[in-house]
Amino acid sequence: MKYDIVIIGSGPAGYHAAIIAAQNGLKIAIVESNDIGGTCANWGCIPTKSLLHIAHQYQFIKNHAKKFGINVEKTSISFSEVMQKSRDAATRLSGGVKFLLSSYKEITVFQNSTATLKNSTAVIVKTNDKTQELDTKYVIIATGATPRSIPNITVDHQKIWNYKDALSAKTLPKNLLIVGSGAIGMEFADIYSSLGTSVHIVENQKNILPSMDHTISQFMEKILTKKIKIYTNTNCDIDVNNMSVTLSSASNKKTSISNIDNILIAIGVTPNISNLGLENTKINTNTQGFIMTNSHCQTDEKNIYAIGDVRGNPCLAHKGNHEAHISIHHIMNHVTSSPSPLIPLCIYTNPQVASIGLTEEQAQEIHKDNIKIGISDASSNGKLTSIQESNGLIKLIIHKSTGEILGCHMLGTSVTEIIQSVNIFHNMEATVHEIQNMIFAHPTESEMLYEAALSIDKKAINQIN
Repeated sequence: MKYDIVIIGSGPAGYHAAIIAAQNGLKIAIVESNDIGGTCANWGCIPTKSLLHIAHQYQFIKNHAKKFGINVEKTSISFSEVMQKSRDAATRLSGGVKFLLSSYKEITVFQNSTATLKNSTAVIVKTNDKTQELDTKYVIIATGATPRSIPNITVDHQKIWNYKDALSAKTLPKNLLIVGSGAIGMEFADIYSSLGTSVHIVENQKNILPSMDHTISQFMEKILTKKIKIYTNTNCDIDVNNMSVTLSSASNKKTSISNIDNILIAIGVTPNISNLGLENTKINTNTQGFIMTNSHCQTDEKNIYAIGDVRGNPCLAHKGNHEAHISIHHIMNHVTSSPSPLIPLCIYTNPQVASIGLTEEQAQEIHKDNIKIGISDASSNGKLTSIQESNGLIKLIIHKSTGEILGCHMLGTSVTEIIQSVNIFHNMEATVHEIQNMIFAHPTESEMLYEAALSIDKKAINQIN
C-alpha cells in the first residue's frame, strides 16, 4: 500500500500531524501500538487533570467551605469512584480523537499495531498475526516517551509505581514517597495529599520544580510544606524489601522513612525508540536516546521526521502539536525556517504554576545587567481577595533597553489560563510599555500581570513600589 506519509504514534503530535496532512489532501497511515490519543489522552494530561479537579474540590469542601458560610458536617471519598471518573475522562477524549481521525477519508488507522522502519521509504506494520509493508514518501516518528527508571530499582507496578500506576491505583495509600519534584511528581503529590495520603517528596536539586524560576519554586515550596514533607538537595537509598528509604542531604544528614505503602518514581522520561528499526536508517540519537533533528523536525534521513516527546525536552503535548505543523508544512514546502516560539509550561497543582521564556538566572546570564523585573502578588489583587485566596504572584522579566518580554513566571488559582496572554504579547512583539497601556478587566487574576508590568517602572497602582 502506498501513502504520502506514515505516522508512527497517535498521541497529540501524531494525530495533529495526520489531520493537518489530511486537510492538505495527503494520504496518511497512522500506526498506534496502544490506545488512540497516546499518553496525553490516556495516561497523562487528561486523567491527571480530572484527578486534580476532584482532589481540589474535596479539599475545598473539607477544609475551606466553612469560612464561606457553607456547613458540611461530614466529608468522605470513594477512591474507586474517583479513579473511575479519571478513567472515564481519558476514555472520552481517546474516543474523540479516534472519531476525528475516522472522519477523514485520507487517514487509515492501524491500531494495536507495531511499526518498524525497513528503510526510509518502507514501514513494516504488524497487527496480531498479519504483517504488511507500507510504501511511503515520508515517515513521521511520534512515538512519545515512557517513564524513566532508577538504576537497580524495578517498577513492579504494585509497590513501586510509575505515573500509570498512580493513575490506576486500587486503594488510597496511607504513605506515599515520590522521587522527583518536576511537574509529574508535584501534581501527584497534590492529588494524593489532597485525598488524605501522607506524602513525602525527595528532590536532589536545591529547589522543587528545579526548571522553574527560583522565586516561584521557593514560594511553591513554602505553600506545599504545610501539607507535604519535602526534602531538597537530597538523595535516597530505597530498600524495596522493607519499603523504607534512607535520605542523605547535601550536608550528609541522614533521615529514615519507613512504613511506606508506595513509592512513585517521577524523574522524567525516556524516548520510545526500541524496535523502530532506526538502525536501518541514517537517523541519529543523542546521549539520552532522543531522536536528533533540525529546526524543521527533519532527521538525518531527509524524508523521515521526528516530533513530540521522542524528539526531546521539553516533553509537552503542545510542543508536539506545534512540531506537527512544522513538519507537515515543511514536507509541503509551505514555510521557511523561523525562530522557535516560546513554549509555555503549566503545572495544575493548587495553586497552579505557569512559566514562559527565560528565568531570572537565565536572563542575567544572557543579558547581564540589562534586565528589569516586576512582581505583583495576591495582596494587591481584588479577585483573589474576594475569594479569600492569599497565594498568587506574577514575575515579569523584560529587557531594560528595548522593553521586550524575556520571561514571565506565575503562581495562582488560574495562571495556566493567563500565561497564554504573555505568549501572545511576545509573538506580537509587544513591549512592557504597551502592556502598561492595555485595559485589563476588573476584577480578574490577570490584573497581577498589569501590576507587574507597571511595577517595572515603579508605577504600580495597588501595591507599594
